[in-house]
Amino acid sequence: MVNSNPSGKQGHARFEARVQKILAGMQKQLPSDSSLVINGATRTVAQIEADFSALLKRFADIRDAKAQWRLQIAALQGAVSAEREVYFALKKLLEGNLGRGNPQLLEYGFTLGTSKPKSGETIVLAAAKARATRRLRHTMGSKQRLALSDAVTEPSVLVVGADGKPLPVGTTAATSPELPAMPGVNGQGASPKP
Repeated sequence: MVNSNPSGKQGHARFEARVQKILAGMQKQLPSDSSLVINGATRTVAQIEADFSALLKRFADIRDAKAQWRLQIAALQGAVSAEREVYFALKKLLEGNLGRGNPQLLEYGFTLGTSKPKSGETIVLAAAKARATRRLRHTMGSKQRLALSDAVTEPSVLVVGADGKPLPVGTTAATSPELPAMPGVNGQGASPKP
């Protein structure tokens, strides 16, 4: 079954290729004055060829229009980047001449560059939200981290002997009892290699 409603770029491209092939086949194989019955209607080969040729022209026109559109977009992007620099330079010039925050800047379409003051309620809510976020994520400021690093100066280590009792500080492993040698380690009890 032929898909009569192709969608997307690939669907249109495939249908265009099929129309080109069938048009070439019709022009080569069928006489233009012959008639065909399609969907209950009689049409001449010349009419069908004219309709297919018109459809192929539309595909070509769309490709040309897309190419032209892409060229215009590229030209616009180049012009915008150049004019953007002029725009911001003009804004700085007018702010320098008129003064920042001067209401005359509004006549040129520029903002005054001043932010409206925040209400007390907004400031309090923002501070509470920041505290809650820091508490949730366990983040600390630089002074809080410094206080933690100063509090822990020496790590405490508790060494436990073989009997489970703590050893006095300064005791080394040399005073602990010797462990029996494991078979297979250092060649003891290992089978000789052939």
